[in-house]
Amino acid sequence: MNEGPSITNFVDSIINEGRIFGVMVGIVINNDSANHADKPGPGRVKVKIPLMGMPESNWARMASWMAGKERGAFCLPEVDDEVLVAFENGDVNRPYVIGSLWNGKDIPPETNKDGKNNIRLFKSRSGHILQFADTQGEESITLTSAKGHVIKLDDKSGAEQIRITDKSGKNQIVVDTKANKLSLLSGQDIVISAPSGKLSLSAKSIEMKSSADTKLEASAGMDVKAAASLNIKGATVNIN
Repeated sequence: MNEGPSITNFVDSIINEGRIFGVMVGIVINNDSANHADKPGPGRVKVKIPLMGMPESNWARMASWMAGKERGAFCLPEVDDEVLVAFENGDVNRPYVIGSLWNGKDIPPETNKDGKNNIRLFKSRSGHILQFADTQGEESITLTSAKGHVIKLDDKSGAEQIRITDKSGKNQIVVDTKANKLSLLSGQDIVISAPSGKLSLSAKSIEMKSSADTKLEASAGMDVKAAASLNIKGATVNIN
């Protein structure tokens, strides 16, 4: 019974005079090129290629969707990540990592289970997430930290907002585009401080209310002035 070509024959068929024409699947074994004694420079990795019987490659340059002098997209794969490896002019001594691969063990952070492909996201090892949602009428960009702090730019039709929320949900800053309003909410205290400067509040009208005591205090002088009437009311008014 003919079982077809063996793995050895397959490898032999793609290796010609020490060159590989095509791509291979590799496993990252080292991503610390910046501190390695070989001094290959940052942004490189070493891989093993099981199909070739290669336990360790030379330092492989990383293909990126943007790269330049001290700029670009910096996303090194983790050790044990599966990657796709190509070779410059087929030279096995000059590998390039041209992409990362999911597999049966390492699955994507998003599934597209509704089949509409409306979500794009980047998720880091510790769980930080940058998500772009393209659902028509509910578009948004959301940055979520691993601990649950959220910055959301919400383009939902008729309810556009910029919202910053801490992990407790009790502290928020909301910019409401439709209402043309900014809201600051705290579960406890709000502190505004300008130790070396001036704090200015300017509005068509200003209203201050408290459910308990209110105190105004100045370390030096204080002027209270009204262009029209000035009313001071209380159960007891003490002027000292």
